[in-house]
Amino acid sequence: MYDKTDICNKINDLYPEMGTCGLDLRVHWHDERKVWAVDFKKDGNEIRHYLEDKDASPCLEGKH
Repeated sequence: MYDKTDICNKINDLYPEMGTCGLDLRVHWHDERKVWAVDFKKDGNEIRHYLEDKDASPCLEGKH
């Protein structure tokens, strides 16, 4: 399993306009749902997206 820094950095590599990891873009493991929670903040708006590990892993490995 990858960690939140790996996932945040990959998102930032793919979408640099999303902002800075740890500031505009935050990733953490959501224990209850067993998924990665990705929080975005931009222009006063906030959104949370849930990313399953099975979807994140191939992307981080360069397979997807």
